[in-house]
Amino acid sequence: MILKNLAIGVMLGTALLLLGLGTSRLPAILAAACAQLLASLLSPAFGFALFPFGILFLLTQPIGDDSDDAKETPGARYLIVARGGPLAGRSFLLTEQNSPLSIGRAPADIRFPESAVTITHGTHCSIYVENGTAYLVDNMSTNGTFLLPSRQRLTLGSPSALTDGSAFFLSRPEIAFEIRKL
Repeated sequence: MILKNLAIGVMLGTALLLLGLGTSRLPAILAAACAQLLASLLSPAFGFALFPFGILFLLTQPIGDDSDDAKETPGARYLIVARGGPLAGRSFLLTEQNSPLSIGRAPADIRFPESAVTITHGTHCSIYVENGTAYLVDNMSTNGTFLLPSRQRLTLGSPSALTDGSAFFLSRPEIAFEIRKL
């Protein structure tokens, strides 16, 4: 029985060690302390087996500022969600690294099927991220790009800032997209 408890303690301690690496220090310490307390309540041998791994875990944690501000943060991330039209229900990730994304027929990044040829221009519009803000630009389309709910037509070639929850449509209101900040 003691060997079984010892084996379980070793496995649990190792799992905590592996799960805690790369996380911020406070949640990892709390997780290790809770596991140690639970293990001790279940069985003294179990808790004793886990103790060295908890100490090893705490010793391997980096020293210094591990706040979110000190970590390198990736650029802003947005999700473009098709609310209607031929792409309804599909979503597309937009980041500073993969922007701009063009929307339209081939050769666009977000492509409509060939059946939508009369609806959209080849690269109807583009969305890009700059300094954490998403912008929408009409790429000289014939039928226009419009912001919702105002139905304001974008000036051709002029960027318009988008915020979390902003919506727009291409040519017709049923070809609508929404942008969500992640």
